[in-house]
Amino acid sequence: MKKSILILSSVLLIILTGCFKPGIFTGELSRVDFYITDGVVPISSVTSLEVEINRVLLMSDEGSLVVSDEPLCVDLMDLIGDVYKISSIEASGTYTQLRFEVGDATVTFNLDGENLDLPVAIVSGSIKCPFREPLTLEEDTEIVLDFDLSRSLKIDGRWPDALEKPNPMIIMRPVVHERHGLLYDVQGFVRDATGNGVPKALLVMKDDETITTFSHDEHGIWERGEFRFPKVKEGHYTVYVYRKETYESIIENLSEEFLDDLLDVLLETEPDGSTTIDVITDIDNLVITVK
Repeated sequence: MKKSILILSSVLLIILTGCFKPGIFTGELSRVDFYITDGVVPISSVTSLEVEINRVLLMSDEGSLVVSDEPLCVDLMDLIGDVYKISSIEASGTYTQLRFEVGDATVTFNLDGENLDLPVAIVSGSIKCPFREPLTLEEDTEIVLDFDLSRSLKIDGRWPDALEKPNPMIIMRPVVHERHGLLYDVQGFVRDATGNGVPKALLVMKDDETITTFSHDEHGIWERGEFRFPKVKEGHYTVYVYRKETYESIIENLSEEFLDDLLDVLLETEPDGSTTIDVITDIDNLVITVK
């Protein structure tokens, strides 16, 4: 029996990794595993972003298929550099879209040592993720959806002044990337010239697509300065690294009209470190030194 796997992953990006093959339905069942991951331009003041997911549906021209109808609450900040498996199903047919029916969402900011919890409004109450081409389930498949929070999370006004307004409005208009095919993990460390780990550095991995994550402080399974790009497709990549001080300075000085183009502006700025890699298998213990 052929199987397909759908994975949802959240690193401030939710990524669908999978095998997308247009074709004619053969009638055989495939298994799909669903995961979430997050890979975003980090917002250093955000400590958590919790989203309630009530149902996940695969949509076709004929109707919908329930992937999961068990409510769960996901903190996207916990998924930076990691993946979370939502479900695994057996299915057949051709599908055009993945849809999340969501409930409440809450973001927590840490401002001068104090936490501020604010509700997040998700446009239309659902997150729709169209596939770039129809997904025909013909073999075991992993699909990764990557929510780019650097472009998805908006505030009504300019940061941080907007937080001083009564009932500040935080809006989530999800920007979702998808990856599929043979996928690999890239794990490593950002270090300074003395060999010490550098946390909260922004990493931008660029080939024909742009993937972002940032390095961790020491906690749980993470070492200081450690990062991971989960489920990356084959390719020749350049990895750019920006210290926290560098990207925060860019954000503070960027005019409001260019905030949606933050990644483009960053890539025009000299990085604090960089390297090139060929991803043809998993990569462990990659060390990038920053000035």
